[in-house]
Amino acid sequence: IAAQINTCVNRRNVEDLAQMAKLLHETGIVLWDLFFLVPTGRGLLDVLLVVPEAQPRNGGGQGVGDQGKARR
Repeated sequence: IAAQINTCVNRRNVEDLAQMAKLLHETGIVLWDLFFLVPTGRGLLDVLLVVPEAQPRNGGGQGVGDQGKARR
């Protein structure tokens, strides 16, 4: 069964994205959708849910390709 994972990138998990990509690849996930919270409404109340500036971490962008293969 094909599966997709959605992840809200934030200060709590931004450093774990590389490990998450590896795990998703190992488990055969076919699509990993990363998104960022737009800080409005209740999103303004928790500063940990917002990544201060979009900048590459751990060597740049990394995701899972259409066949579940980690790519750089």
